Amino acid sequence: MELFGLTRPRPGSPPGTIVHGRPKAPAPLRISVIDYRPGEFEEHENLSIDQARPFLESPRNTWLHVQGDPSPELIRAIGDAYGLHPLAVADVINGGQRTKIENYPQQHFLVLRHPVLEDDILEME
Repeated sequence: MELFGLTRPRPGSPPGTIVHGRPKAPAPLRISVIDYRPGEFEEHENLSIDQARPFLESPRNTWLHVQGDPSPELIRAIGDAYGLHPLAVADVINGGQRTKIENYPQQHFLVLRHPVLEDDILEME
């Protein structure tokens, strides 16, 4: 099975164990923020984590959108910058999660997958 790369922690691993799957060609990384509240809406694209941080500190709702193939180190940095629960960070890095919602103090964590058609093959991302 190592041929396919491990995408989940081995049975018996402590909660929050991070396993990064097989290496692949990275897709370009893009970070954008949607910051909103009733009557106000702001969207900012191609930001660094440090540029996105002030939006989280605002009283509005903030959606951080990361596209591409971020490294585990970048995901950890995002988790640290936004105060994400360690189990949520592990869920982001350890692929193959089912669609779910986790409620953490001050945060809701959603795992969503979407279909992608590539070369007449339907895959879930």
